Amino acid sequence: MFGPTFANLGNLQTENAIIIKESDHMGKIFFKDLYGSLKLNVCEYTFEGHDEVVAYLSVPFASTLVFASIMKHQDAPAPPSRNTWPSPADYSPKTTTC
Repeated sequence: MFGPTFANLGNLQTENAIIIKESDHMGKIFFKDLYGSLKLNVCEYTFEGHDEVVAYLSVPFASTLVFASIMKHQDAPAPPSRNTWPSPADYSPKTTTC
């Protein structure tokens, strides 16, 4: 079993579990009981239905990976601090002699 990793373990009632309909009968019973005792929302999908849902949900993830792979590394400037702000003297007119 694998999937999204940021589940709220303190409130599993908002989390979902998928059981594949074509799975082993005893395995389905075991996991239905386990997930039910944890108050998870249990859904049953066929292998094909599961693959369609995962393919649909993975499009934004895959798009992010593609975008990140073509980005060039850029150093982000540090936020300004008092030491980096220009002083008023930096804006005074400069005089030059020829």
